[in-house]
This record gives sequence, structure tokens and C-alpha cells, in this order.
Amino acid sequence: METTEFRVIGPPGTGKTTYLSRQVERVIAQDGSDAVMVASLTRAAAAEVAGRNLPVHPQQIGTLHSHAYHTLDHPEIADSPERLEEWNAYITDQGKPYYQITTGKQDLDEAKEGAIQTGETQGDDYFQQYQQYRARMQPEEVWTESVLRFARYWEDWKADTGYLDFTDLIESAYHHSTRAPGNPSAIFLDEAQDMDRLEMSLARKWGQHAEHFIIVGDPDQNLYQWRGSDPEVFTTPEIPEERYRVLTQSYRVPEAVHAYAVRWIQQIPDRPPVEYHPRDALGAIQRMHSGSWQHPDPLLTKAQEYTAEGKTVMFLTSCSYMLEPLKAVLRRQGIPFHNPYRRKRGDWNPLQTSGTSMAERLEAFLYPKYAEEDRWWRLHELADWIPLLKSQGTLQRGVKTEIQTMVEKHDVRDVLPWDVVRRFFRDDVDLTPLQHFDLAWLESRMLARKRKRAAFPLRILKQRGFHALREQPKIIIGTGHSVKGGQADVVFVFPDLSRAFMRDYHRSQTGRNALIRLFYVMLTRAREEVVLCQNAGALRMQWLPISGNGREK
Repeated sequence: METTEFRVIGPPGTGKTTYLSRQVERVIAQDGSDAVMVASLTRAAAAEVAGRNLPVHPQQIGTLHSHAYHTLDHPEIADSPERLEEWNAYITDQGKPYYQITTGKQDLDEAKEGAIQTGETQGDDYFQQYQQYRARMQPEEVWTESVLRFARYWEDWKADTGYLDFTDLIESAYHHSTRAPGNPSAIFLDEAQDMDRLEMSLARKWGQHAEHFIIVGDPDQNLYQWRGSDPEVFTTPEIPEERYRVLTQSYRVPEAVHAYAVRWIQQIPDRPPVEYHPRDALGAIQRMHSGSWQHPDPLLTKAQEYTAEGKTVMFLTSCSYMLEPLKAVLRRQGIPFHNPYRRKRGDWNPLQTSGTSMAERLEAFLYPKYAEEDRWWRLHELADWIPLLKSQGTLQRGVKTEIQTMVEKHDVRDVLPWDVVRRFFRDDVDLTPLQHFDLAWLESRMLARKRKRAAFPLRILKQRGFHALREQPKIIIGTGHSVKGGQADVVFVFPDLSRAFMRDYHRSQTGRNALIRLFYVMLTRAREEVVLCQNAGALRMQWLPISGNGREK
């Protein structure tokens, strides 16, 4: 069947998701909501499309793996944590404990970048190599003997149990399904530059049976070659020129950053040129010659000059372990930080947790002090902070249970009078500090395990005040992989590499190109300015010279 493929290349900040959403809306207006399927590489990207309030059934927007999972009628996944426990027991019984696996399928939404290229066990390394061969659709004749031996045990175990691994989802759907689930007339493939050959083959097979097949991405922003992806998969085979579109206008990247970033990506040999324009703002590129990822204090001092002006600041490294010293300084100085693109990483989002966060509990304690009306706590506020307290020596017996019962039976917005609040506490407890919302009183009566978790938000409150805890942090930390699609006013980029990355850099042009793309993504997160940081050691990328007195012209 003749291909219907239409390719859209969107360089950084050109609004790929907005473009995709508009095209989806256009198809829905013409053919109805059941006519569309949107597939992406990661859950985060799929959620971003779904968050545009498109009138599409949630099951029609998801990762390519999730669509394949539905097509195959929800099989048991072999490389899920629960099934891997079974595998590890099985392979130990077979006398091959070195084939045990700890990592399983790679979760790209929560991957620990920089630790990805090698596993914790020999089995992890064999498993990853095995999946890469399959992702690239390479015949077994080119596999190493060690991976082949591992694969025979893994395939035998899957045959005995009936499980499918993560790659099987794509392989099985490719070999045994002709049309996408729901038989949509239009298929949109987001983040296509990071799809591997197997994934793209499935998408294109489904696309041949749709009236419209639109793939959206940017080969210059390919970040997942470690898992088998290849930017050339996006651009081959050739299609007629009228089936191409380039989104040329960046709405994020200013002139100086754009000029430097374009020179940077042009280090890749034989890279096809792409029309790409900056937004109408000068911006700036500058070098910092003091501070490094190992000694971030001078950099943080500079960053606070920007945040004092109301600007957002992003710190980016190639590997997550390089953020550890920065996190320690941020915590010590009581400076709020987060990574809104990797919310499940608690170490990058210490003020946001599942359920009610510690920051929210402390806010609830202080809120009446800052409320416009003169009042004590609302029921839901009291229910948030009372659980922090030790019951012994502070609370009447059964108070925590009583308050939860009140929450279930009453309007949580009800303001409790002081005499009701007072009866929750023992008669011999002096509540004068409580009436003044004294944090020291709260901390002194806090459960030990709660006090440890409260240390950082308490430090923010004491050093920076109530509003600093309530506002969204102006400092973002992360790796280049973690902030794809993100942005900040000012971006600090560290040039340092892990030994594994440096080995890849010198081993082949492919490895070098992958790192050039990673730093290109980091550079193009900036809306106003990029700060090129000093390296901490010899393992690093070499910055290009900056033209024009600290500004790219």
C-alpha cells in the first residue's frame, strides 16, 4: 500500500506539540474523535498532548508500547519488577546467577541518566545489549555469543511462562497486527526522532492503513541512541518534498543562544541543514570561570542574582550524580528547587511528594497567620498539620482519629473556633506559642521521622519566609535528558562527562554525535541566556569560542 507518511521537523522551541494538537483537532472536526490515535515515546510527552483537552478517548493517546499492549490484549510483562523476581529465582536454579536482572525495561520518563549505559549486574548488561539488537532489528548473526547465550535462557523462560517482554510488545504487534487499535483514520507519532527501527517499523505499518500518518520530531534532538534509537530512522526512506514541513520559527530561543547552538550542532558531519530562526530578542551567552559541579557555590550566587529579578534558572548536567553537590548547597541554604519534568524523582522535587507534602503541611500550620481574614484553622488545614505532632505529652488521647472522623463528616472548609482547637491538646500544654504560629514550638513537638523530612521546608520558612515555600521554585535542576521540552530564562550548562560518556565520545563518530545532540538540547532550553560553566576535570565537552564580547552575533 502506498505510504501516507507526512513528516514534520520542529527545531527547539518551534511549537511541535502545539502544531500536533492543532492537526489532531482538525481531523477530529472532520472525522470525529474516534478517528485519531496519538502515539509518543514517553508517558510525559503523551500526557502533554492529552493535556491540551483534546476530545479524544484517553486510550487513543499514549506511548507506542501502550498501544501495542492493548492490541495484544494486555499480556503479562516479563521485565516488570514482579516478574523479574521470578526470573532471578529461575535463572539461579539453572546455575546462572550472573544472568540476574535488576533494571528490566527502561522507563524513559524516570530514567537515571548517566547511569543508563551500564547495568548493576552482568545480566543487566546482557539484557540491555539483547534489547538493543532487537530494537535495531539486527540479525542474530551479528549478536555476540555472550548475548546469544543469555537470550536463549530468557526466551525459554518466556515460552514456559507465557510472558512478553517490553520489546516483544512491539515485535508481536509488528508481526501479528495490521492496523492500529481502533482502526483510526489518522495516526500522529510524536518524538519520532527517538524511535528505534523496530518501533518505527510498527508505526509505519499501522500508518499504511490510515488515511493520514504524521510523524513529528527533530533529528537534532535525538537523545536515546543508548536504547537503540537512530535519528536516520526518522529521515529514511525518502518521501516526496511536498510531504515535508519544517517549523522554522522558535518562540523560545533568542538570537545569541540560537547562533551558538546552531554552530554547536553543525559540528555533526554531513548533517542536513534545516531552516531555523530565533525569536526576536538578543539574549546572551557567557562563560563562568569560577565554580563547577563539584564546587557550585559561586554559580549559585550568580543564579540568585537572576532569581532576584524574577527569572527562572535551570542547572543542567549530562549525568545525575553531578547534581549532588548542588542539591546539598541548595538544601543547606534553604533555596527551593524542583524538576517539573521528572516529578517522580523525589531528590529533584523535595517539596513535592505523593499525597500531602511536608511543605503543604507546614503551609497549613501557618496559613491563618497570613490569611486575609482573622481566623484560626479550617478543618482541612488542621487535619494536615496535626499528624506531625507526637501524641504523647501533647495531644488528648485519640485526637488524630477524631479529626479524621470530622473530616469525613463535616465540610473541610469549616473554620474551627479556638475553644474547639484547644480541647484537642492536653490541659497541661502551654499553647501560647501555638496561638502565635510558632515554628519552633511545632518543631519541638514533631515526631522524629517527620522532623527529618521537615528539615528542608523548615529551613526555607526560617530563611526566606512563607511565600518562598508556597511559590513555584525558580530554580530547576536536572540532566539534559530530563528537561527535553522544558525551558527557563537562564540555563547553566556543565560540560563534564562520565567515563562511559567519554568512552562513547572517543569510540565512534556516532557516540560523539550523540553527545553533541545532548548538549544542543541543553543549550536550547534558554529563553534569555546561557551560562557555560567551568569543567571540574579532564572528562568534558570542549566549549566553542564565544563571539562578540560575551554575546553571539
